Amino acid sequence: MLYREVAVSDAQALMRGDTSLLEPIISAARFLEEQGVCAIAGACGSFAYYQMAAANAVNVPVFLSIMTQVPFIQQSLGSNKKLCIVCAAEFTMNARVFEQCGITTTSNLTICGMRGCSEFDRMLEGQDPINPRKLRDEVLTICTKATRQDDAIAAFLLQCSDLPPFGPDIQSATGLPVFDMTLLIRWLQSASDYLPYSGICRRRPLPSIKS
Repeated sequence: MLYREVAVSDAQALMRGDTSLLEPIISAARFLEEQGVCAIAGACGSFAYYQMAAANAVNVPVFLSIMTQVPFIQQSLGSNKKLCIVCAAEFTMNARVFEQCGITTTSNLTICGMRGCSEFDRMLEGQDPINPRKLRDEVLTICTKATRQDDAIAAFLLQCSDLPPFGPDIQSATGLPVFDMTLLIRWLQSASDYLPYSGICRRRPLPSIKS
């Protein structure tokens, strides 16, 4: 597994989908492809702004953001249940992101922004040190409040790449499935480096297939 850092000096620029970041993101994707990777995944959910451009620039599968999995999860929930997206800020969930990630309906999405939570804001501004317990409590407050207000919520998706460490806590507090970029990367790694089957005991050979 390889990684290539994309230097982002202004987190707000990435959250806005600033076009100045397009070239370095594509450059990073091409570098990884040249190194021989079989697939590419991104970390920050706001890389979603550049999904199609990056996918078109290389010849390997590209999943720049966990947001690319939203349509897949929506299909699993049906029309009566909702996916709660926990993001850095609600303004990052917009038509540009939805279009880039193939999200054609938002009726079964609930958006919860972390912006305004004091510890999360300190982290977003690059202040040190961060109190992880306080940040965890802020995330849990957002998620549990969402489920109390809307019992149709059936799963969570953590759009912000700083939140996966709290995925187990969210699941413990709500009892609901939690999707994030770490699981996306594991899924993509499994598809790109398919392990052979093992532990299957067959008493007789499989029948031959006649053409």
